[in-house]
Amino acid sequence: MEEGRSGFLEELLRPMMKTLYLATQEETRTEKQDVEEKIKTPRSPDSINRENTRDQCLFKDPYGVSIEILRRGVVKKTTFMIKNIPNKYTQKMFIETIDKTHRGLYNFVYLVFDFKNECNLGYAFINFVSSDAAILFIERYEGKKWPVFNSEKKCSLCYARIQGMENLIERFRNSKIMSEKREYQPKMFYTEGPDKGKEREFPAGSASCFPGRLHGRYTE
Repeated sequence: MEEGRSGFLEELLRPMMKTLYLATQEETRTEKQDVEEKIKTPRSPDSINRENTRDQCLFKDPYGVSIEILRRGVVKKTTFMIKNIPNKYTQKMFIETIDKTHRGLYNFVYLVFDFKNECNLGYAFINFVSSDAAILFIERYEGKKWPVFNSEKKCSLCYARIQGMENLIERFRNSKIMSEKREYQPKMFYTEGPDKGKEREFPAGSASCFPGRLHGRYTE
């Protein structure tokens, strides 16, 4: 009697178990196909570039310059610090040098000067009109020797902490440096029209806001 009942239940449950088994197999097969498809399908260059760019931005020097990242438009920075400038350069000489290749392609320059030692500190700030202009400058000057004084110093660039023309104006318009001789002051330039490349007037600030000179120099 027990054997008959067991056989009856087994017969009753067999179709249900078969359906469950087939469903499980189909689910497993589908998951496997998905995995295999992902393995076989090559990752798109855009996907790889996005990950590489993200890694570079997260783990590398945030002020370090990458032409590739600039070209892809991932970073929209236009303000740079130019380093390793010969200390004998005056701001006039510096501007004349970069004007040979980039006249009208930048709208701000400031060669930082040490009044105590009467020489520049070896670095300047520049704001380009676009990332493309910055790329051209980097390709032309990065790692190259400066053309005067037989200097062994090689030009190097990094991103400036303060970015953009508006922020630069706000930073320097009320700086004590604006009360020094014009040859030491930050310079602004026209980038279009008949006056392209010529110096323009720096917006006036409030004299009451001028901070004092710090160790004989003014920095960013």
